[in-house]
Amino acid sequence: VGYAEAALSEVAGDAVILIPVGDVDGLDVYLKKVIEDEKLRAKLSDMSLKRSEQFTKERMAENTIEVYKDALK
Repeated sequence: VGYAEAALSEVAGDAVILIPVGDVDGLDVYLKKVIEDEKLRAKLSDMSLKRSEQFTKERMAENTIEVYKDALK
């Protein structure tokens, strides 16, 4: 659960519940929901693990090399 900031949505993808920035009540509601709802918590956990596979050091190195190749064209 987090605020809908560009970096968080980019990094976490679908593995996060985004709420409007500054919505303290929404943050409270969704944090409680994740704490209390075992199925939702498990789903977010699984999605997070899958999402994290995109951020291995090998994949990051490949992406960096591609950026450099594109810059040199």
